Amino acid sequence: MLSKRTLVNPCPRLRPETDNLIVLAGVPERLVTAGVKLSLRGLARRWKVLEDEIKTLNRQLEALVPESSTPTCRDQPSNNQLRDQ
Repeated sequence: MLSKRTLVNPCPRLRPETDNLIVLAGVPERLVTAGVKLSLRGLARRWKVLEDEIKTLNRQLEALVPESSTPTCRDQPSNNQLRDQ
């Protein structure tokens, strides 16, 4: 199975033939393809922004929660581990 990162990385580079889907209203095949590309591109960009935010917050939490804290807090799966499943 491909990782999420492998699936998401190419999506921001997708280039639909137009950003104005109305001009493709009479050509359903091209309309669907352009719509899917636009949607995947937008979702991938949002995913990457959220991933960066999660990494930043995780670094801040790791700095705030000392190693000697309760094991139940430190032993929980990180967002990175959950994301890669």
